[in-house]
Amino acid sequence: MIARLAVAAILIAGRVALAQPYLVADGDCGTVTLHVKGNSADPSSARLYLPKRRLLVTPVVDHGALSFSAEVTENSGVVMAAIDFKPIIAGDETRTEHAKAFIFCGAAPKVDWQRSAELALEVYPQGWNGPRPSMKVDDPMRFIAVDQPTNHLLRGIPIQLFATGGGLIANGTPADFGVNFPFQKPGRYTVVATYRRRDPGNDARWLVDISTLTFDIK
Repeated sequence: MIARLAVAAILIAGRVALAQPYLVADGDCGTVTLHVKGNSADPSSARLYLPKRRLLVTPVVDHGALSFSAEVTENSGVVMAAIDFKPIIAGDETRTEHAKAFIFCGAAPKVDWQRSAELALEVYPQGWNGPRPSMKVDDPMRFIAVDQPTNHLLRGIPIQLFATGGGLIANGTPADFGVNFPFQKPGRYTVVATYRRRDPGNDARWLVDISTLTFDIK
């Protein structure tokens, strides 16, 4: 039943542009403002992950959209930003949305790409070890999704690749753990994972977590 619903969700989502909330940075270095794009609920918490530091931040309303800022220097390596939103009840679903973004400034040193942004459902890239990647046309990258409360690597959930601000590029419902997406050109991309399961406290309802990861390929 869940597998059929997951496939249906992919087919429906494939006809529309990215609607889930995602984070977009207005630069790479200096004072960088992260804007929340897409449909979103009220934020519950937002965090910045700088080298050896974790900062709680308070989003503000900027031109009708949520935003918050980070100071990113060339020795920052990779800065990670994350935001959670309050659950929304819609019909028989309780939906909770999460968003994460990477910011690169200068040459990135070795970093821990598996460092968690403390999202209940979190997307991780695989194979980005060492310096900032320089990808060729059609180079694939693998992504996995983890249910953090149970620390379970999820199998068979919809994972999609969007051109940020554009349309759907690829669908993936991994039979194994994770999915591979090819990147045909430089640009800004968003990976979206959707985890839908029965509410253990009420079998008539569904719990749905949706998580996005945004990054640049240059």
